[in-house]
Amino acid sequence: MDLNKYLILVKDQDKTKSIQHIDNTNGLMAITYTNGGTYSYLSFNVKILNIKEDSDTRNSCVLKNEQPLSNVTQIQDFGFRIRIIYSNGYSEICNPNEIKIIKSCLSDKNSRDKFECLRQIAHAVSLNIEDGVNILDKHYEKIQLVREDSILVSYLSGILLVSQEKN
Repeated sequence: MDLNKYLILVKDQDKTKSIQHIDNTNGLMAITYTNGGTYSYLSFNVKILNIKEDSDTRNSCVLKNEQPLSNVTQIQDFGFRIRIIYSNGYSEICNPNEIKIIKSCLSDKNSRDKFECLRQIAHAVSLNIEDGVNILDKHYEKIQLVREDSILVSYLSGILLVSQEKN
């Protein structure tokens, strides 16, 4: 089955990659797997979900249970389930309430230009340590995105962020 269009859950387990064909007959779902085996399931044990939204995460920070995830390349939203795809090909299925996608303000040209100016200033300041490495320059090189919920966005955009209290 096409991983970019469907999520197929069999007894709440993602089996999309291993399914070749599905027949629905009289409330039974006959599933033929890529290994050649065919098994029947009651229809309530099989959920076929169509993709609702496919998000590129290049300019985003993905949080799972408020913890940042690394090397996420794609988020596929299927409604009541989300598939997270990592750069190594691994994928996992999560509940939507576990996942939060925070955009980077560096996708905005104005903010990106101001950030680049700060990076150039850091390079020019040349705050070097013993072996001649510019500390500020080194740290700026590591920054790939700036979360749109960070205080730095206020400086880059010129708009003061209003904090949101957690209940």
